Amino acid sequence: MSGAELCIAGDFNQELGADGPVGTRMGRDAFDGTFESLGLSCVTGGVHDPLLARGWRSNIDHILLSRGLRADAAAEIWPEHFPLSGKLSDHQGNCVHVVDA
Repeated sequence: MSGAELCIAGDFNQELGADGPVGTRMGRDAFDGTFESLGLSCVTGGVHDPLLARGWRSNIDHILLSRGLRADAAAEIWPEHFPLSGKLSDHQGNCVHVVDA
């Protein structure tokens, strides 16, 4: 499929670029190597982690973009508080505005 781009979003159950209580160093290394080999970039992990940017725990939900796409701003989250209410999911929602690279 020529000219196609890809966006993958979901619960990876793995922190990326941080040592925290979810996931492992081996898992982070495996994800990083796989993303790189497939030409995908993570716009919600490591230095792009919208939770870490607020001084919270690391994000385990991620958005990956293929080379022909990019996020035109930092990832946003909802709700804008931590910890979350017990009545909601145990995950913040992640959102990025995607444009052609």
